[in-house]
Amino acid sequence: MKTIHTLLIATLVYIGLFTITAFAAAAIAPAPAAAMFDTLPWQLSLIPLLTPLIIAGVKILIPKIPANIIPILAPILGLILAIINNLATPETINPWLGATAGLAGVGIREILDQFKKLAGTT
Repeated sequence: MKTIHTLLIATLVYIGLFTITAFAAAAIAPAPAAAMFDTLPWQLSLIPLLTPLIIAGVKILIPKIPANIIPILAPILGLILAIINNLATPETINPWLGATAGLAGVGIREILDQFKKLAGTT
């Protein structure tokens, strides 16, 4: 049950940070750059959430995977997810933006790990 609560809190933190960052960037950016946030497909926000889940699955399948491979694996997964999205839907995501979103998934995993540590100490 604690895991579900921790995952829910981490998801809400992610959504809040993503929203605040997007609005702040749109508020201070010139008009052409601010318009970019209106054209980002919603599938892009799924990449940072799916990347840690896929990495967790890889860790289960390959338990002896070195820890230093994960930060390299995350942008590669983001790139692959962006390419899959481009093939499966009419929305297109820049593959480099997908790789960056995959790398952001490492940050989401770290936030989740910190919440787990916090829940374990109280």
